[in-house]
Amino acid sequence: MVVKGEEEENRLYSKVKEAEYSRQKQEQNVKRMQQKLQQTKNRNSQEMKRKLTEMVKEERELEQKMLREQALLDKVSSFISYSEIPVPSL
Repeated sequence: MVVKGEEEENRLYSKVKEAEYSRQKQEQNVKRMQQKLQQTKNRNSQEMKRKLTEMVKEERELEQKMLREQALLDKVSSFISYSEIPVPSL
């Protein structure tokens, strides 16, 4: 009877040890996943900031180019309008 009790105790002890090992292993997996998630968030945040900066720069460059072209168009348009004014003959 004592031997059976010890065997049962050893069996239960082994199950508890296995369960604790599994819990620790799962806890480590969760921590690794949390770290990976945080690293990914940080990397994505940096990438989005870089992309946004590039896009804003591109918009500004296009806007400046458009303004220069508009100024040239206005200049040409005013020249054409001025040339179309009939000059009185003397």
